[in-house]
Amino acid sequence: MECDRQELSYALCNQDQISPEERANYAALSYQLATNYKNAGDLKNAVVYYQQAIALQPDLVEAHNNLGDALQQQGQLDLALKSYRQAISIKPDDAPAYNNLGNILKQKGQLKKAVAAYQEALRLKPDLALIHNNLGNVLKKLGKLELAVESYKQALKLEPDSSYFHYNLANTLKALGQLEAAVASYEQALKIESDFDHAKFGILMSQLPIIYENVEEIKFRRNNYHQYLQKLAHNYQVVEQQERAKAADAIGSLQPFFLTYQGLNDRELQQIYGEMICQIMASRYPQWSQPISPPILKVKEKIRVGFVSGFFHHHSNWKIPMKGWLENLDRSEFELFGYHTGSRRDENTLIAAKVCDKFIQEPLLLEQWCELIRQDNLHILIFPEFGMVPMTVQLGCLRLAPIQMTSWGHPETSGLPTIDYFLSSELMETQNAQEHYTEKLVKLPNLSIHYTPLAIQPQARTKKELGIKDDEIMFWCCQSLFKYLPQHDDVFPRIAKDLSNSKFVFIKHNSERITEVFCQRLSCAFAEFGLNYQDHCIFLTGMAVEMFAGTAAIADIFLDSIAWSGCNSALESVAHNIPVVTLPGELMRGRHSMAILKMMGIEETIATTKEDYVKIAIRLGKDAEYRQHISRLVAENKHKLYGDLTPVRYLEDFFFEVVNKPRRFAKAEEAEVLRLAMQHHRANRLAEAEQGYRQVLSQQPEHPEALYGLGMVAQQMGQPQEAEQLLSASVRVQPDSVKAWFSLGNLRQAQGQLTTAEAAYLQAITLRPDAGTIYNNLGYTQQQQGKWEEAIISYQKALEFQPNCVEAEVNLGNALYAQRKLSTEKQKYYAELNYRLGIARKQAGDEETAIVYYRQAIALKPDFVNAHYYLGMGLQAQGQLAEAIACYQKAVELNPQHEEAYTNLKHLEQNQDKFKVAQ
Repeated sequence: MECDRQELSYALCNQDQISPEERANYAALSYQLATNYKNAGDLKNAVVYYQQAIALQPDLVEAHNNLGDALQQQGQLDLALKSYRQAISIKPDDAPAYNNLGNILKQKGQLKKAVAAYQEALRLKPDLALIHNNLGNVLKKLGKLELAVESYKQALKLEPDSSYFHYNLANTLKALGQLEAAVASYEQALKIESDFDHAKFGILMSQLPIIYENVEEIKFRRNNYHQYLQKLAHNYQVVEQQERAKAADAIGSLQPFFLTYQGLNDRELQQIYGEMICQIMASRYPQWSQPISPPILKVKEKIRVGFVSGFFHHHSNWKIPMKGWLENLDRSEFELFGYHTGSRRDENTLIAAKVCDKFIQEPLLLEQWCELIRQDNLHILIFPEFGMVPMTVQLGCLRLAPIQMTSWGHPETSGLPTIDYFLSSELMETQNAQEHYTEKLVKLPNLSIHYTPLAIQPQARTKKELGIKDDEIMFWCCQSLFKYLPQHDDVFPRIAKDLSNSKFVFIKHNSERITEVFCQRLSCAFAEFGLNYQDHCIFLTGMAVEMFAGTAAIADIFLDSIAWSGCNSALESVAHNIPVVTLPGELMRGRHSMAILKMMGIEETIATTKEDYVKIAIRLGKDAEYRQHISRLVAENKHKLYGDLTPVRYLEDFFFEVVNKPRRFAKAEEAEVLRLAMQHHRANRLAEAEQGYRQVLSQQPEHPEALYGLGMVAQQMGQPQEAEQLLSASVRVQPDSVKAWFSLGNLRQAQGQLTTAEAAYLQAITLRPDAGTIYNNLGYTQQQQGKWEEAIISYQKALEFQPNCVEAEVNLGNALYAQRKLSTEKQKYYAELNYRLGIARKQAGDEETAIVYYRQAIALKPDFVNAHYYLGMGLQAQGQLAEAIACYQKAVELNPQHEEAYTNLKHLEQNQDKFKVAQ
């Protein structure tokens, strides 16, 4: 292979001197080398050689497609997209290229564009079953379930023996509520592949409808689920360990999410389910299924608390309970770790990343997550919810920390023997609530959360837009339809019977069938009272956040769902001073609104019976003065719901208790001042933050978090010497603070104090040996000192722990190039990476760093047209016009068709001419 590489290097350096036939032969050789690397799992080298094949033969479609595949597997979706589009431009009738394009667009969340790509692939080649299946997957994500079913059926016509296609069809039929048809498809998948564990779990979960037609169906379905669950659990218990271990792949793929909506105590069922899936996971991962002895805490050591969730973004689980806990736990006592198992990012993800001492969001495998979490040597690991994300429940089945907890992100006992505690709300639980949980129940005071109202500008709406007259009473019934149980349907016609001008506003389910079932139930319930439900019930389609808030704002009354109470929706209605009517149930999930009302001291709209519930709703509807009175009470007391630190402090005390450690800083007042200072700091209110940190230090001169925070403020305010003193003091007091050593290293590097910066980074790495970012910064510091070999090793270490860290990869390539250790064929690859980082820095407003990357891209690949063009733009923005003109000239020389470079060049030349004339 070395001989082949040498030949390729010669060919690439002498392209103008070899014949077209030789170019094609060398392209084929490069393509074969790339494919060999790809098959061996060496994607980086595969990318390099596919790029070389394309350089030698630009119209080699297979190379563009396979390059896209390799880039996609590395998570470089934009570059992969570019490769697939290039393949299509060369061969517009290439159906597989359109399929690949669709796959990338789906990964990027551009679902409508993905549909168009798959449809074009099928227009070109309608007999490709896999593409029909892929189209079905995207249509399902878009909520177009009936169309998805048709796509899966078409795939099965072409490949009737695909167990995977039958499984996908079954999942979609299940989502449509067509449970018998779903079970038939799962069973067909099992006929084809008898050990298809996903299908077995599919049949189990198909015993749980999304919505129920009547009360009897709840009993019937629950009994069926219980029987099938017991049978499945027994089967997995008696099979060989190897077969049970194989089933681990199916854990979490489908979960008993809808069991919770039957309104009953699920402890027994969840315990059977939890023990079954934990046994399966333990068979596969015995190394992560053993008890862990709690680490012995040093006097000055912080308690390490981790949070595992797929919802570190705008989601009810982030709003409640994670955000308030993470932002307000005392950072002088706790070190926080965030493990984001989901792919979605937004401004809330950035908040979470800032709040946590360590925050990871990567598309990692289960094994990688386990290694990473175990390496952090946590004392406590919290799973805010189970039942919604596959990776979360898989990790929850294992033992990754000495103490593991869950909470009410999905208010149901996990049933997992690996989970020790359930964090709940004292106001929401009954005296006998422990009977509902397999975990030990912890009742945090009040609502158990630190809640802040959403900063959303509601979209203005009117009742008229909804079909409601001004004199009609709007009851806001905004819960998911499956939260409304059939035994309580009668409350709506009972209210309407005495309140003829009532309008109940619901939100449709994305499945028409689910909405139809609910409407049929309402039709029967209203008919018993001689009423037509259509005269009183309005169904809206799903809404964006702003429109939802605008609709809630015009409601007269929030009519809480019985058995599964509103929490986020109730809090968001309270924000608009809407009266809330609720009937608390026996289970925690039926008592959210009651707890909210009790916190505000408004108990007169909390019903004790269903009859009472109806009477309260009618009185509020009929008596405008009374309704306004309740609304005023809400307006005057809703502040009691916000910023409640009592449950956070109780949670801290509970953490200290379970790890058997006393507080280091006992004064609550100082903890509150520190919390506010950090809050100001996160909001970039530096003067207020500085004042708070100094106030803490006036009482506790060696408070490590205050020293650290004040040091960071000094750095941000351009006071490097004071920042150095404060950060140095911080690490003296708290020598095991990774963030303090890392920040000290960054400060020293920025000041050109490279030797001491290196020492600080090495200290941080000693404390956290798996931190890719620290290794990258260490490498850059070593590089600046001319320690090239050490720098290369540091960059390689950074990539070992963070394989997708483009900055570390670019730095590694640049270091190898400077040492003449970068092969010719890899220079183009690293030139592209430098260019991409330059674009990223430009978009972030850092033009100076962008210019550095453009220059490096050109050094690696002198004919890189766009690097010359963007370097010209950067230099022009900095006023370096002569050099900018030279860059544009070079870009036009390399590509005379580059219109943007030509336009900018002419514009600058004309301005220079005018300047000379003016002189």
